[in-house]
Amino acid sequence: MNSDNLYDMVYENLNKWWQKLVVGFIIIDKKGKYKLVNSKMKTFNAQINDTKKKWLKHDADDKIEAILWTAQSRDSLDRLVKKIIKKNTKSNLTKLLKQKKLIDELMNNYKKYFKKYRLFTNKDYTIV
Repeated sequence: MNSDNLYDMVYENLNKWWQKLVVGFIIIDKKGKYKLVNSKMKTFNAQINDTKKKWLKHDADDKIEAILWTAQSRDSLDRLVKKIIKKNTKSNLTKLLKQKKLIDELMNNYKKYFKKYRLFTNKDYTIV
């Protein structure tokens, strides 16, 4: 498997997940469980206000360890894919892709792939 093919496989595997992440955020609790949080509001401004309200609510929750977010730029996804490839062996990455466990790998090891970066709270991590 060449590196271009591996890049494409990781990119395709993450693309739908990433598209959901850019319009919301992920919370990870202290037990390692994770959940995507987004807004069901209709208008853009209402979505932003609702999302920020939920974000701050989770910051106040002592059970929440981290809040993951990303910019809407495709460059963010590109950087994440490259970081995943750099930090894993080809055999491990192939195994994660075959077992459909790549998202679990990211969430269980978020500090390996995301950088602490305050947007609204001290629990915030993003793709850098």
